Amino acid sequence: MSRLGIADTIFPANIFANLDCVMLIFIGTMALLLWQVLLYWRFPQHKMQKIFIITLRALQELSEEIFSCLLQTDYPQQIYLYERRLHLQKNKVIAAFAQLSRVLLCRSNQPEAKQQLAQIILLQCNKLYDLLLDCAQLRWRLTDYTALGLCSVEISGVLNALIVLFSSLKKSCLSAEQVVDINILEQKINQLEENYQQVLQVTTPEPLVFLLFIFSLKDFSREANALIDLLREAWEINLI
Repeated sequence: MSRLGIADTIFPANIFANLDCVMLIFIGTMALLLWQVLLYWRFPQHKMQKIFIITLRALQELSEEIFSCLLQTDYPQQIYLYERRLHLQKNKVIAAFAQLSRVLLCRSNQPEAKQQLAQIILLQCNKLYDLLLDCAQLRWRLTDYTALGLCSVEISGVLNALIVLFSSLKKSCLSAEQVVDINILEQKINQLEENYQQVLQVTTPEPLVFLLFIFSLKDFSREANALIDLLREAWEINLI
C-alpha cells in the first residue's frame, strides 16, 4: 500500500467535513446559551405573562359560555349540552388558577412585593370568576325563559363588551402601553338597566331576578377596573 493510501486510511477525507459540522453545532449551541444568559432576567416575567393570559382567556371563554345559555333560544331544550360545555369551561378556569398558584410557589425567591402583588392579582381573578358564576344564576332564577327575549339585544351588548374587555386585558399583559377601557362595559350595563326600568320591571313576572343580574354585572365591572390597576402596577415593578 502506498504512503498516500495509508494516510487516507488513518485520516479519512470526510473527517474534516465532520469536524466543520461539529464546530458549527458547538458555535450555535454556545450562541443560544449566551442569548439565554443575557435574557435570563426576563424568563420569569415571560412565564407570568403567559399564565396571566391563559387565565384571562379562560375567564373570557367562561363568560361566552354563560351568556350563550342566556341568548340561545334552544337552551331550555338543550340544557345538558349547554351545561356540559359550561362545566368544562369552569374546569379550565380552575386549572388556570391552579397553574398560576404553582408558578407563584416556584417564584418564592422573588422579592416580597412581587409575590404579594401576584397573589392579589390571583385573588382578583377569583373575584371575577365568582361574579361571572353569580351572573350565570339568572338561568336558574328565571321560570319564564321567554322573558330574556325582551332584553336579548342589551345582553348581547354586554357580552360583546366583555369580549373586548378581556381581549384588552390580555394585550395589557404583553404591553404596558395597552389601554384598557372599562367604559364600554359600563355603558352596555347601563343600557340593560334602562331596559329593566322601562320594560322588564313592568312586563315580566320576575323583575327581581334581572335586577340581581344587573347588580352582579356592576360588581364585575368594578372588580375588573381594580384588576386593570393591578396589571398596571405589575408592569411598574417588572412582574410581567
